[in-house]
Amino acid sequence: MKKVLSISLVVITSLTIIFSCSDIFETDLSGSSVEIIAPSDSLSTDVQTQRFWWNYVPGALWYDLQVVSPDFSNVSSVRLDTTIDGSNFQLFLQPGVYHWRVRALNGSSATDFNERSLTILPQSR
Repeated sequence: MKKVLSISLVVITSLTIIFSCSDIFETDLSGSSVEIIAPSDSLSTDVQTQRFWWNYVPGALWYDLQVVSPDFSNVSSVRLDTTIDGSNFQLFLQPGVYHWRVRALNGSSATDFNERSLTILPQSR
């Protein structure tokens, strides 16, 4: 019985060390940046449903996506502030001027935000 208990203790200790090491050796994202794919910076469009899309950052577990109006230095409306685990997000926006930003993060670090502007025009009839 003592031998089984000793073996169990060694196995549990080994597994704890293995899984803890992945937390200790997490990728440092502070020197990385998020490359935005769409929408392009300063886009003016009458398309109200926009897909915010960026490239995956190696070592990132999540992405913070924020959309405000009119901009981050003068926020009158927060349209979205969310954390997602993918590299795109679809959002319906009323006509107006928006700024949006995204950053990658994991359990121990984050990139700087990459910011863009976007104008949604009224739809022409």
